[in-house]
Amino acid sequence: MAQFSQIAPQTLSEKKQNYFQNKTLKIIQMYDNIKIIQYIENIKELDVLQVKQRFSMYNENIKTGAYNNASYQKLIQNRGVFLSYIPQIGNINAHYIIQFSAHKFWNCWKIKTLQNYNTFTIKDLLETWVEFQAFIPFSLSGAKVQGFEAGANVQMCKNPSDYMRQISHIQIGKREIRIIENPKYKEYKNYTSHADRDKRAVYSFYDKTEESKPFAPANLLRIEKKYIRMVENPLLAEIFELNYIQAIKTDLQNSFVKKLHYQQKMVQQKGVNDADFRLLQLMAAHGQNIKAEIKRQKDNVEISRLKYYRLLERLEKLQNIGSGCNMVEMQESREMREKIAQKLKNL
Repeated sequence: MAQFSQIAPQTLSEKKQNYFQNKTLKIIQMYDNIKIIQYIENIKELDVLQVKQRFSMYNENIKTGAYNNASYQKLIQNRGVFLSYIPQIGNINAHYIIQFSAHKFWNCWKIKTLQNYNTFTIKDLLETWVEFQAFIPFSLSGAKVQGFEAGANVQMCKNPSDYMRQISHIQIGKREIRIIENPKYKEYKNYTSHADRDKRAVYSFYDKTEESKPFAPANLLRIEKKYIRMVENPLLAEIFELNYIQAIKTDLQNSFVKKLHYQQKMVQQKGVNDADFRLLQLMAAHGQNIKAEIKRQKDNVEISRLKYYRLLERLEKLQNIGSGCNMVEMQESREMREKIAQKLKNL
């Protein structure tokens, strides 16, 4: 990610003020799970005690002296902010680890509810940054971002599950990152890419209505990209700069519109018999592994030995003459692409 200039704390620059005067505010993608690390030199014990009391940091590790406010961050006075204090260990200075959602923080501040399914504008985001600096009782001038999530809520015509089942993969260069159903959630409610050591981002799609029921509107689809192993950890101030926000918007458009691919359905054309059509569907599903799949069926006595050889013979003919079938995109896929594109365009 490109480097961006810092903004002055607690104030809005003339450039931002002109931006608001001359441009209609639009909904911005939400910043969620912003994970921050802030080192504190020469920290005073009294200051630590005040922070501990202020944020209900009751969970303490007797051996290390570290403590946090896990399970207490949802209290109204904490506005969803998770805070952990790590004392100095060897040459590593004492530091705080902070994690919060900008959108949830804003809602808890403004309307006293900890949620992120309503409207959230650029103005709200920048107000959140100003208020967050005042809310945290120590300087954030050198705070580094270790990772964050960005995304948008997209209003669909039908249940999000109807659309998510049509997703195939996201194309990043020559690599196809598959989107699979997440078994940790209810069926058809959450789809994601794998998270592993080689990836610097995870792509997620889920039913926001299901997650936030009974309060969220019906048929709300959440799309989200998690930036998890950033090559350069930006300053916290940087991610609230307008040019950084624009860069994230462009990245989301590339990921969820240009690079997102959907499954296609095979349509049986005139002149293709049912047996050949079933074989063509098997070819489409297994690609270069089609012969291995037919052999597996034979070995598992799913098909007879005679049918196995007939399928191989017919397979060779079909590969030589071409399929004679069309692959078409489902209506849900087209609708999903259009709605995501429109939503991200209007961010």
